[in-house]
Amino acid sequence: MVKSKYLISLVFIGIISGCGFHPPYKNDSINAYITGQSNSQLATKLSRRFNNSLKPSLTVQITSESKRTNTGSFDSNGKESGYNLVYSALIKVFDSADNQIFEKEYTTTTYIKKLSSSQADRGQIEKTFERLTDSVVRKFIRQINRL
Repeated sequence: MVKSKYLISLVFIGIISGCGFHPPYKNDSINAYITGQSNSQLATKLSRRFNNSLKPSLTVQITSESKRTNTGSFDSNGKESGYNLVYSALIKVFDSADNQIFEKEYTTTTYIKKLSSSQADRGQIEKTFERLTDSVVRKFIRQINRL
């Protein structure tokens, strides 16, 4: 009985890890000051990924952050039926001597269908922008780890 539970657990873990699931990555060896647009959603999500118990060794400057909603498609009556959502952020990283290490504009896009209720539509757009922000954070953390 114990062996079968153990085997089932291993198979389940293998299936989940095979489809790309992993716990959120936290960078334990780096802490950074966040400047620029430090009250943004991006800054909040980035600060959760750094080890706050360490002395900050980098300065992360969020120079710009933009969210755009463009018409993505139309139905047969000529009314919009979907959106292209574009999230972009320009981030600069400086070392402790204020030398710029790198500068990069991260951009993510996705398409969503328009919902019939405007309140649900706004909620869907907000949630989608939150996922796009998470995507930028993951890309940025991978970039920082390569430095």
